[in-house]
Amino acid sequence: MMKPTNKNKVKPKYYLSVIFLVLFMAVFFTIMDSRKIKKLHSEYDRLSNKDSLNDVIGDIYKTKGVCFVTFKNGLKKIISPSRNMQYSIVNLDDNLEKEDEIKKNPDSDTIWIVNKNQYFIIGKIIEK
Repeated sequence: MMKPTNKNKVKPKYYLSVIFLVLFMAVFFTIMDSRKIKKLHSEYDRLSNKDSLNDVIGDIYKTKGVCFVTFKNGLKKIISPSRNMQYSIVNLDDNLEKEDEIKKNPDSDTIWIVNKNQYFIIGKIIEK
């Protein structure tokens, strides 16, 4: 068996460098993500109960359950996290995709994904 020598030991200054680099990267990417979310919130309006929708999703960005949806007609809406426990995939953000047709009647909190025959109540959880 080989005896450890001073040559084989990692010096503490290398540990500190690695720890500093990891912390720096975590802070950097957190700040970048925060800026991106702020920018999206300034570009998109929150989908409210008063809104009416009958359009197809042209583009979608999902983060932490929130969906930033751009429809084919150019309308940009933020859709709050929602769950329907009746489906195998329960989260709205996991169900929404490009080219999905969305319907929502005015003065309603229910959003329909027409081509999947699924519905969600915006910002709520539907139990089984």
